[in-house]
Amino acid sequence: MVAGWQVYGFIHGVINTDNVSIMGLTIDYGPYAFMDVFNPWHNCNHSDLEGRYAYKYEPAVIIHALLDALAPLIGAEDELGGKAVSPDWARMRPRRRSKNGPNAAKSSSRSSEMERVAEEAWRSNTAVSCTRTDKDDESKLGRPLLALMDDHKLDFHGTFRRLCSFRPSLASADSDSDAGDADLRAFVDSLLTLTPEPERLDRIKAHSDWLDWLLRYATRIESERDLWTGSGGDVDAAREKEMRAANPRFVLRQWVLEEVIQKVETDVESGKRILRIVLHGGHQVRHRPVV
Repeated sequence: MVAGWQVYGFIHGVINTDNVSIMGLTIDYGPYAFMDVFNPWHNCNHSDLEGRYAYKYEPAVIIHALLDALAPLIGAEDELGGKAVSPDWARMRPRRRSKNGPNAAKSSSRSSEMERVAEEAWRSNTAVSCTRTDKDDESKLGRPLLALMDDHKLDFHGTFRRLCSFRPSLASADSDSDAGDADLRAFVDSLLTLTPEPERLDRIKAHSDWLDWLLRYATRIESERDLWTGSGGDVDAAREKEMRAANPRFVLRQWVLEEVIQKVETDVESGKRILRIVLHGGHQVRHRPVV
């Protein structure tokens, strides 16, 4: 669940034990937000002065909450030698808390679980559209991509959306020509426009970092070109279509929501129409104005 929302830059903001259910859902979405510029330390809960619920920590926090909630059950099974408790265990169990519960729950390797969550996030999202799943995708592509966005202060959703139009041919051996090199650098320049602070951007380092990542990304894409069956022969177009379907053009960020609320308050019908178009057609490119 957390992996699923983190790939879209969503932050819950208050994942404490009374807001998490073992049914696989959370409640209390008061301080939630979608990120603008990627920042793993971003915290949308202004009352969380310690940053406990920052984007970076939410996977660990929800595991802690679930382990805390399940500690009595885990401890009871541990005391039974690993056997499952009886159906009426909850009603019949003693009021004392099992001494083994917290320790048995904590014995789960959180570090390995964090790795699994990160890998699941990379697999569940077609943001970079890899048909085949390799074990090192997350470590060689996923994390370095997030590091790029963090280092150069790039828009989270905008970066994935811009990558939809990337073609591996831009980074192929043929691109060593002046024209090919210029096209690749022009694409990197388009990525760098996604920072709200261009004056603070180290363009030389940013170009070098992006060129290195794009070369690896292009190699990874090319390695599975034969797996794109049913593409009608145009693999790049099929991949772009899939990526655009996975990466919304519109995301309901806080400042967008405030503008829509203001529009609804001043012009109800027009505001409702704008909100409906954005929410129902978030992945589509519209060439006509919405109003």
